[in-house]
Amino acid sequence: MRPPPSPRPSKSASATNDVPSEAVETLPAGPARLATDGRLITGQVINADTTAGFVAFVPDDPDAVPPKEGQKVRLDVGTDNHWAATSEVVDVDGPHWFLSLPQSLKKVHRRAASRQPANGDWEFIATIEDDSVEAEVHDISADGIGLLSSPDVPLGSAGRRMAGRLQRVDGQGFPVEVEIRNVRRHLHSPDWKVIGCTLHMDASDRQSLSKMLAEDA
Repeated sequence: MRPPPSPRPSKSASATNDVPSEAVETLPAGPARLATDGRLITGQVINADTTAGFVAFVPDDPDAVPPKEGQKVRLDVGTDNHWAATSEVVDVDGPHWFLSLPQSLKKVHRRAASRQPANGDWEFIATIEDDSVEAEVHDISADGIGLLSSPDVPLGSAGRRMAGRLQRVDGQGFPVEVEIRNVRRHLHSPDWKVIGCTLHMDASDRQSLSKMLAEDA
């Protein structure tokens, strides 16, 4: 594991005073995604120094081409607690990309994480009362999934939890527990339901899922 970089005062942004008070010392180090010029780059925030006015981002791919200084980027940080920001590149030093901590830093609700269509590539296999129930995934993010529920196999209502496995068609998958948050009718098949669920899973598995989804995006 690389040690956190030293603060770089000459490059620190003046936006420190613009950081909302509830964000100070709260922006989490850990898994992050950076979007710029149509690219989605996974990596880690290894130094979230709100008092210095910058964060340091290290891409998972050491050969990733860094953005230019002054370029605007979108930064999403965290797994359980999400922070989102439109930031600016203030310096690039080897594997460390230093980003300003901008005025637009804000906390976002877990459900606000961007979901993408599953396109038939994912399914959830639940163990319910010693029986296995397979449900196709309608949409997916690193935080939650929408499950397709037929009239013949209802999956339950808000508050229900089900343990099982989230699995992609290539066999890769993760043990998860889903918690139903909402139920809505399918847009094109009213007899079917889309069950909105929160994912409870290990942090390392969630990070791996984020990378897989970024590759599919």
